[in-house]
Amino acid sequence: MPRSLADPPVTTDLINLPEIRSKADPLARLPGAVTIQRAWYEYFLGLTTRTEQSSPVLLTTALTLQTGAIAPTDLPLGTTVGGLYRVSTYMRITTAASTSSSLTITIGFTDGSVNCIFAGAALTTNTTASVQCNTFVLRADPASPITYRTAYASVGATAMRYALSVVVEQVGA
Repeated sequence: MPRSLADPPVTTDLINLPEIRSKADPLARLPGAVTIQRAWYEYFLGLTTRTEQSSPVLLTTALTLQTGAIAPTDLPLGTTVGGLYRVSTYMRITTAASTSSSLTITIGFTDGSVNCIFAGAALTTNTTASVQCNTFVLRADPASPITYRTAYASVGATAMRYALSVVVEQVGA
């Protein structure tokens, strides 16, 4: 687990005034040069390291006012490399159906030339406070699409409407 990032050292000046420094100091510069204070150097180094270790978000898709099922749809990732991906989904009912409703998300991918799916549980509570979040970790073949689809049912004069967000991150080779 990555260690937490320290707060910026705001009580420390950002730069050192010119001075002759020890040759063993990794921040040593030529005499008279202005350098950054060690506390700030360590803070920026930690920030850079944390950024390099984070998973790159490849795609965020947000759909609103959906009133029906969505057929299998490729996430527009371009050409993907094979490896591990984290797909997170968020669904919320924005208009409840008059009587009842059901909404299910399915994520599709290819692993070892086998078509695989993850299916979330059906969201059947039929209120505008109804939310479902899922996170799937999958291994996808190179240049194979990652897809999403929804199954939708709505009963009553007022149709259920929903919002859907999908985020894809590459987490490993």
